[in-house]
Amino acid sequence: MSIQNWRVAVLCFNGTRDALATRDLMEGAVRPLAPRWRMHWIEGADHSFHVLKSSGRTDAAVLDEVADTSAAWMVQLAES
Repeated sequence: MSIQNWRVAVLCFNGTRDALATRDLMEGAVRPLAPRWRMHWIEGADHSFHVLKSSGRTDAAVLDEVADTSAAWMVQLAES
């Protein structure tokens, strides 16, 4: 089975400051996997989802974003 035929839905989180998984790299890698693969970019977060204090956000707020986004994504899957 080719990777394009996967039917498993995936929600992937990446930080916009992630030096290991840059936006160009990730979006190029997952383009063939659409539409079942969804990327969610966390503004100002690094590979560990840590944000700088100067961002005005806390790491806890980032984890809340991950939880809220995950919950909404699961509801959307259940309804489709």
